[in-house]
Amino acid sequence: MYRHTQRSRTAAVSFAVFAVLLAGLVWTDPVIWPLMLGLTVLLAWACWIFRRMTVEVADGELRAWFGSGWPRYSWPLGRIDAVRTVQNSFWDGTGIRFTRHGLLYNVASGPGIEFRLKSGATFRLGSDEPEALADAIRSAARLDAPDAQRTPARAAH
Repeated sequence: MYRHTQRSRTAAVSFAVFAVLLAGLVWTDPVIWPLMLGLTVLLAWACWIFRRMTVEVADGELRAWFGSGWPRYSWPLGRIDAVRTVQNSFWDGTGIRFTRHGLLYNVASGPGIEFRLKSGATFRLGSDEPEALADAIRSAARLDAPDAQRTPARAAH
């Protein structure tokens, strides 16, 4: 079994910067304070949700969830065809994103893993210990080696 929680270093900083900017706007135009208060609450909620991400490999599944457990995602290990470590770009963002590499779930840019399902769908999970996560998936999904691909045995001719 594998379980690891990665904490966001940017969620609190992003909220603080945004709150200061909003305070400055409210100071210059107090008429817009209800809108700014609403935006601040929305940003605080997003920072709370995406403050950490937990990834678990157990009971035949790869699971990932943010914050206190929502949103939560799972993939059966038997459907995983390949896994490899990757480097996610700053431009890929944080949270849940559609990227050129497939759907990305992360709380910080940087290292992570990419896994491909037998259906061909590709996903990425950010991780500050990508090798350990990739090894846990390979072991639990019985993949032979990095970037291993399960293929049906060919019939003898």
